[in-house]
Amino acid sequence: MRIRLVIPCFNEEKRFPFEAFAAALTDLPGLSLLFVDDGSGDGTAAMLRSFCGQHPGRTEALVLEHNGGKAEAVRQGMLHAAAQGGDFVYFGYFDAALAIPLTEAFLFFAFLQDRRPVYILSGRVKLLGTTHIDRFLYRHLLGRVFATLVSTVIGLPVYDTQCGAKLVRADMAQTLFEPPFMSRWLFDIELL
Repeated sequence: MRIRLVIPCFNEEKRFPFEAFAAALTDLPGLSLLFVDDGSGDGTAAMLRSFCGQHPGRTEALVLEHNGGKAEAVRQGMLHAAAQGGDFVYFGYFDAALAIPLTEAFLFFAFLQDRRPVYILSGRVKLLGTTHIDRFLYRHLLGRVFATLVSTVIGLPVYDTQCGAKLVRADMAQTLFEPPFMSRWLFDIELL
């Protein structure tokens, strides 16, 4: 199983988790990473090029001239991946902070069996100490209200629309990401 993940990056120079990405490339032979620098003002582009130079053939850096927001960075990355093609079954996008570990991309398939859904999303539920990302109670409560509202409006029982771990069937990526998004941040809802 081969998966190519788009990793949108903005001003990540001082917080980029080098070791986690390098370990994932070692542990997951079917993984390919496409880092998209969203017009960062720091040294993110150079850092990504250096990292990709250390991991040739399985990593690539796409540098956007201007900051367009996460939605546009993901969209450009997915269109780039789709244009390149390859033998990937799914393309996906994960946040650079890795609140959801990259191994989850492959674990999704243990639950899917023979089904091949177009869009797969993970949910952020307390990950039993596997991440170091703390969230304030008010942010959690606002997120729950927002997710409940979205679930009601779209008629799907989605626990967390904003979680940074999504997969899209490779043959549908061009179709789903061709039109520009209306929102810089809530594009996941547009996809649903």
